Amino acid sequence: MSLDRRAGVVLLFIVLSVVLCIPPAYGISTIKLEVDIDIGQSLLTGISRMDASAGEDIVLSTGTLQIDEVRVNGEPAPYDEFEGTLKVVPAHDGELLIKYRGVFKDNGAPGGTENPVVQNVIDARGVSLTNVWYPTHGELSRYELTATLPSGYNAVSEAEEIRKVEKDGKVEYHFRFPYVIEGINLVASDKYEVVKDEFRDIGIYAYFFREDLALAKEYIEFTKKYLALYEDLLDMYPYRRFSIVENFLPTGFSMPTYTLLGRSVVHLPFIVKTSLGHEILHQWFGSSVYIDFAAGNWAEGLTTYLADQLYAEQEGKGREYRKQILVDYMNYVDAERDVPLKYFTGRVDRASRAIGYGKAAMVFHMLKNEVGKDIFYSSLKDFIETNRFKEASWDDIKKSFERISGEDLGWFFSQWTEKYGLFEMDLYGTELSQRGSKFNLHFHIDQKGNLFKLKLPITIYFKDRVLFDTLAIDEKQNSVDITLPHKPYRYVLDEDYDVARALSENELPPVIGRLYGADTIIIALPSGDAQKYERVIAAFEKDGAVAKAARDITIADIEENSIIALGIDNPLLQRLYGSIAPEDAGFYVIVKQNPWAREKVI
Repeated sequence: MSLDRRAGVVLLFIVLSVVLCIPPAYGISTIKLEVDIDIGQSLLTGISRMDASAGEDIVLSTGTLQIDEVRVNGEPAPYDEFEGTLKVVPAHDGELLIKYRGVFKDNGAPGGTENPVVQNVIDARGVSLTNVWYPTHGELSRYELTATLPSGYNAVSEAEEIRKVEKDGKVEYHFRFPYVIEGINLVASDKYEVVKDEFRDIGIYAYFFREDLALAKEYIEFTKKYLALYEDLLDMYPYRRFSIVENFLPTGFSMPTYTLLGRSVVHLPFIVKTSLGHEILHQWFGSSVYIDFAAGNWAEGLTTYLADQLYAEQEGKGREYRKQILVDYMNYVDAERDVPLKYFTGRVDRASRAIGYGKAAMVFHMLKNEVGKDIFYSSLKDFIETNRFKEASWDDIKKSFERISGEDLGWFFSQWTEKYGLFEMDLYGTELSQRGSKFNLHFHIDQKGNLFKLKLPITIYFKDRVLFDTLAIDEKQNSVDITLPHKPYRYVLDEDYDVARALSENELPPVIGRLYGADTIIIALPSGDAQKYERVIAAFEKDGAVAKAARDITIADIEENSIIALGIDNPLLQRLYGSIAPEDAGFYVIVKQNPWAREKVI
């Protein structure tokens, strides 16, 4: 199929616009950027141009940028600056021109954590500009970017087409992205080697540092696999090109037409098998159908479900993956850190990740089980087609699913996006009675916390067969009676973790995540040689842990805290468990349930 397949979609719309006399879209501005980058000075100088209307406030975010000049139609224009914003009120219609500059040196901000600090950097390693490196409008606009760099640099930005011109010892890049977008980014380095390939009619590019170039082929082959998967499941890839770009900063971003992966992770063997596919899927969800953050970030949960969870499912490990989602939620989310999905905008810590990625993924899993697989994917196709290059919300997802399914799904979306927490159940009163040749299984399910309406899977085991069914749960107290042809010997509710529910005590393993989710931690100091644990002690004390000698730890301390016991011969461990066999390793961590507070760990 030729490159014109994707262009044909745009051409068709243009033709229909003429035939049907569809008026042009007003209110969409075009921002023209020209930037010149001085690597040695870590300096960017730029010019931004956009249309302005007389008397209409223009407020732009400028961050740390220095504004050198503001003109309207070539004439100096008054402006105000306040705490990283620029306000201009043009006296006349015309072109607003802003000259600005920024110095972007590595300030050592941490990255690669649950809440990485996004920074702009220009230095000998390259250019990474992903956060207010030009006066930012913050609304959907079209962009035209020209970037001038020293000769030998390769550069990437959001673009369907990249044009490169060598000029006076420098290289000038022109980036064409014909669709509206909230903002753009720029990445460049003189250490990139570029490998090009194609899949169907999509150009695939790998920008890797020379010493990592051997990775490019594997990343390209996995990219083809993911593009094939998602074009078959969803819709054709929304752009003509896709690039995998290695970054010297520890990033993991997906922007329209490329993903930006930190050098610190590209060597990890699991990245091509999980994270790469996740970022490619974002090209549909987040990078072409945009997120209406004011109404909640749905894209991370949907992408987690159709990437990470799907890959686990393909390996026969979907059940384990979904259980881990629920384990993480139980470990990290409490009443103080919980928010409904409609208020999740992005990951800032483990709790927000467990909600916006994990709980949301479970919601999409339940939605698929509610409407069926075929309607699920048909609805997503409708959602993509209806909202491409628009900001979309949970409500837009609901509309597509209702349109395709013909069902009223307001109850489903309201309870799972507007309510706190998970489904919590109390199972009791199991009775089995025989009635002639048949058996009656009776039990009660009470809901605790918020009231949910859902289909609860039940698996009933007989001597020579297994029965799968679902129970309609919609009351605070639910009485269940099931007539069975044979005598069962066991039944299990939600055996495959298909419901976003609180786990029972027996399902919640003693994992290190429960330590990190604990409100309070006590450090039981070793009986000797505490010096080798100094960095461990200091790190946890910085986060609020309290260090005590083992002999000073009281029963109340154990009942109210999770505990870090340093050393396998720690006297506290002997009090709680007797002797524990050492491992044959220089360093190891053993996690056990706290015997005096089973929701906590030692």
